[in-house]
Amino acid sequence: MGHRGGPGSPFGEFFHGVVERVLFMENELDLSDDQFDQMKGIMREHRSNLEPRIKQVAEHGRSLRQSVMNEDGNPSTIRNAADGLGQAIGDAAVIVHETFNRARTILTEGQLAKLQEIKEKHQERRERMMELRTETRPSE
Repeated sequence: MGHRGGPGSPFGEFFHGVVERVLFMENELDLSDDQFDQMKGIMREHRSNLEPRIKQVAEHGRSLRQSVMNEDGNPSTIRNAADGLGQAIGDAAVIVHETFNRARTILTEGQLAKLQEIKEKHQERRERMMELRTETRPSE
């Protein structure tokens, strides 16, 4: 069942993350019932476009891993597999971008400002985590 977008599939896991973000937005941005229903509709609309892209990311990722782990692999094959993965990630990212841009259209100015504030705090947190990782690595 995992190959159909179920919980264990790459798309299932990705979409689960998107649903978590929508639920997060509902709470943090205090979405109205109408906004929440619109958000669900937007996610449903874009799901059919996104699902095949996420599957391509998974397929290209497997191909790259196989190329890297193959004893007889050559640099050209590895680069081609990496290029394919990069293209697949880019294609999926475009759909995600379109989805979130569409979702932003239903938010009020106050909600958009709150969303920006949340994004900035998350970015600061990610930067602090990167600093911690760097500081805790043994020096060479």
